[in-house]
Amino acid sequence: MPARRALLGSLVLGAVCLTVARAGDLASPLQAEFQALLDGPLAMLRNVHKVDPLLRLPLALGLAHLVRCAAQARTRSGVDRGVLRVVVTSSVAVLLLVTSVPLWTGQLRQNGWEEIPQAWVDAGRYLDQNADGGTTLLLPGAGFGQQTWGWTIDEPLQGLTDAAWVSRSQVPLAPGPTIRYLDAIQERIADGRGSEQLATMLARSGVSHVLVRRDLDLRSSGAPDQGRVDLAISRTPGLTSVAEFGTSTLGDRSLIEIYQVDDAARRVSAVATDDVETLAGSSEDVLAAVEGGALDADTPTVVLGEQNWPAESADLVGDGYRRVDRGFGSLDAVGPVMSEDEEYRYRRAAHDYPGPEPTEPAYADYGPVVASVVASSSAAYSDSLAAAQPDNAPYNAMDGDPATRWAAAPLLDPVGQWLEIRFDQRVYFPSLTLQTYAPRGSVPASDGCGSPPATRTG
Repeated sequence: MPARRALLGSLVLGAVCLTVARAGDLASPLQAEFQALLDGPLAMLRNVHKVDPLLRLPLALGLAHLVRCAAQARTRSGVDRGVLRVVVTSSVAVLLLVTSVPLWTGQLRQNGWEEIPQAWVDAGRYLDQNADGGTTLLLPGAGFGQQTWGWTIDEPLQGLTDAAWVSRSQVPLAPGPTIRYLDAIQERIADGRGSEQLATMLARSGVSHVLVRRDLDLRSSGAPDQGRVDLAISRTPGLTSVAEFGTSTLGDRSLIEIYQVDDAARRVSAVATDDVETLAGSSEDVLAAVEGGALDADTPTVVLGEQNWPAESADLVGDGYRRVDRGFGSLDAVGPVMSEDEEYRYRRAAHDYPGPEPTEPAYADYGPVVASVVASSSAAYSDSLAAAQPDNAPYNAMDGDPATRWAAAPLLDPVGQWLEIRFDQRVYFPSLTLQTYAPRGSVPASDGCGSPPATRTG
């Protein structure tokens, strides 16, 4: 084969890069050493799947060469060489036609776009003229820029304005505490409850405007329902609608609506050290403390662990930084709070966005007897093939609240699923009551007498 040595070298190099740091089953003998390098000085090379072309190109060319050789091969079975060539060539042609369907049907790129709607152009121009040095927050957050009119992947606003803007995306290029703060805002928007103190906290963060977009592809982008977003905004005082652009498919609602944060904070101010509150926890705890009345909205606050802050004790303690397993590929894949010794479900170097050092995450404590509650799977776990549902965590099977329960992860065979309660000491139960439920849309199993089982005591 022409260029055989170069292609073979590419194949070997790609295979080594993909497997040398592999853990788990069929682990590499050098896994520990190379994993440490990828977690440290070679972190920029962690996405090892990006070396796929080193394997794909030699394999594709090798397959083509194999077909050529097969078509020209001499046969010992008496099959005519011309017939063999026609059979091989026709088979390859059919295979190529079938596998290239997305190419000749125009679906090679998902939901492409020809131009950005004028509403986005007008919104960018408005921010250039009115942002006045402030930052614009895009709501709701979304995994990527995946709109109903096309998938730009990057945010459309990126190339349309020189004003500063921020959004919670799937790949946020920001420090961990900043991401956690954006998550706290996204949480209050996604569930529709808003916050009476949110506008004040946005102003303290340098946010002068909020841009609400109503063109996201909800199924693909992972964005919350637009009705909840609008409800949350209506429940957040201190935001005034100042501009609307375009028309959405949601009744008379505009495609883009820009709100102004009423009480803009000064960009620079000086306060006495004694007037600064200190908080042990994480960045999202500041908003929770203000909402709960434990912290005045106008009081400067420093989260312990931030560099060069001399305080040794905290005025407030928060528990927003918790021991959880997060699925980084989604905005809503955060598992339930874990106990101190509970094992993570993912094998990786980091399980959550970090809080300020040296803060330790809070963990679940089930009391003097129960050590932990785990399950084979759960709709609340971050590795579930859907948005994590906290009310379906394993512990909810025994929390005494009939409105919550444990549910196995969706799209899995329910046969073989299990729930395990681990105890610190030997315990005795005179009886145990097990109550089952049927998810909406399912058909409950029969007990043999024509009626589904609801409660069993034994």
